[in-house]
Amino acid sequence: MSAGLVHEFKNPITSLRGFIELIRAGVAYEEEYYQVIGDELNRMERLTHELLSFAKPQHQDWELMTINSICQDMAILFRQQLLTHKIHLNVDLTDNLHFLGNRCQIKQVFINLIKNAIEAIEEEGSIYITGIHDTRELHVTIKDTGPGIPHIQLSNIMEAFFTTKQSGTGLGLNMSKKIVEDHHGKLIATSKLNEGTMFTLSLPYPDIQTLGQIS
Repeated sequence: MSAGLVHEFKNPITSLRGFIELIRAGVAYEEEYYQVIGDELNRMERLTHELLSFAKPQHQDWELMTINSICQDMAILFRQQLLTHKIHLNVDLTDNLHFLGNRCQIKQVFINLIKNAIEAIEEEGSIYITGIHDTRELHVTIKDTGPGIPHIQLSNIMEAFFTTKQSGTGLGLNMSKKIVEDHHGKLIATSKLNEGTMFTLSLPYPDIQTLGQIS
């Protein structure tokens, strides 16, 4: 648990450091950066609360939100990294992909998956995020144009402490899988060598009565 929380704290700390340096340099988008900085600080506060309570998020912490808004946050959060590595982020989502969940937790899943995609590509490439829904589930795919994962490793990548990275902890995908399962969903990975890797995230789609609350 301690190792997992250390891993989850590393991402927002890295993001905050990067945004502070950008603001010091006088770049544009300060207001957007301030919003994301606030969100990252809130996420760290919630992680601290979870450490103190030793409990997974309860349903009363859930809210109705959209994948669309999560992806907007990701575009801002990773803007500088994408520019630095010459990686193009392509987002094609059906409007209003609603779901019930803990925003902090689901956001962490997207951060882990996109961060892994950037690291897999290294320099120049694309990340594609697509999403649709039916009456029961919404399905979001995050695909990169990296080198792909050998079949012998693919079945192990979501196991705790399994990593192919020299400085990796092997916890990001394992915790992402657990978060998705806590939300009654599933996370599946597929990959082809020299073509890239794709993660498919499926979550229950809210019923008509729930959606009626926002109409």
